[in-house]
Amino acid sequence: MKKIFPKIKLKKDKAYYQQKAKEYLFGWKLAKADFINFKRRSEQERLEFFQFAKTDFILQILPVLDNFETALKHIPQKEKNSAWVEGIMYIQKQLADILQQQGVEEIEIKKNQKFDPALMEAIEKDGKENKSEDLVKKIVSKGYKLNGKVIRPGKVVV
Repeated sequence: MKKIFPKIKLKKDKAYYQQKAKEYLFGWKLAKADFINFKRRSEQERLEFFQFAKTDFILQILPVLDNFETALKHIPQKEKNSAWVEGIMYIQKQLADILQQQGVEEIEIKKNQKFDPALMEAIEKDGKENKSEDLVKKIVSKGYKLNGKVIRPGKVVV
């Protein structure tokens, strides 16, 4: 019977093959570490994408919440206790609760508080110059954070 594969003569010694085995093992470990890092990066990018998508959606909802608050400020005194107004107030509270469950929190701004450019946007400066520090004179709209990151600064007059 004829042999299909000729006999291969091993010309190298045992040390050569041990070195090759170490190289292949190192390459395998490197590829495994790269794959683990790739999975970790992919997961982080996925979370950041969802966070960005959530932020965009929340920024579209915040004006609705602002409009509810503005409308509730202008209710005539005699209508404040009507069932219809209480229903509207309940809807506004539901919306605020949903946003809070998603990690949205209101930035607390008070009158005469020192202006903080990281949390506030000055849309107007009153005529009086105060050289020592700028203080909030009027709050035009509320600011919000999402999971500790400012997504909409509060608009104020200083």
